[in-house]
Order: sequence, then C-alpha cells, then structure tokens
Amino acid sequence: MNRPDADILADICKALNVSPSELLDVRLSPEDLSEQERKVIMAYRTKPDLRKAVNILLGLE
Repeated sequence: MNRPDADILADICKALNVSPSELLDVRLSPEDLSEQERKVIMAYRTKPDLRKAVNILLGLE
C-alpha cells in the first residue's frame, strides 16, 4: 500500500538485522559489480574490526 522512505527503510533493516538488499530481495550477480566494488566488498568481509567504522561512514549505523 505504501513504500517507506530511505530513512525508515534503514531503521527497518537495523531492527530486523538484515541488509537493504535482503529486505527488498535484490540480488546482484558478480558481473554487476566493478572490480573496485568487488575489492571493497572483499576487504569489508576480511576486516571485521573495521566494519563498524565503515557502517558509520555509510550511514548504516
């Protein structure tokens, strides 16, 4: 009936502990990402101690 705005969507994702992609059932294939985007994702995954800082910078926390 209604679509939430981006701020409310972020709050919903936090409350449910899911990513926006997961909530909206959006899937990207590796071909949809640039080489730089793949590198950023892999670095994010391999450096859990930096995730909180990255999330804050991206407005995810």
